[in-house]
Amino acid sequence: VERAIFILNIQTKNIKKLANGSYPRLSPKGDVLAYLSGGQVWTVHLDSLKPTKLFHSRGSQGAIRWSPDGSKLAFTSSRNDHSFI
Repeated sequence: VERAIFILNIQTKNIKKLANGSYPRLSPKGDVLAYLSGGQVWTVHLDSLKPTKLFHSRGSQGAIRWSPDGSKLAFTSSRNDHSFI
């Protein structure tokens, strides 16, 4: 099943697909959206709407959380027999 993330302009009622992915997390400042796609962490700046993979890591990333000031992301990296935070 395809999972996608959309953005809605509440003034114009226009809806736009941002990316294929899941578990979106909006930054505290509201300018960047972090999400998961293909087991990797991606971001999209809401002013440019261009998705970018932050990095490539072995395993499957999950449980993403922004720091209170929005400058950092925490996540888990699940491997076959162990995980990293």
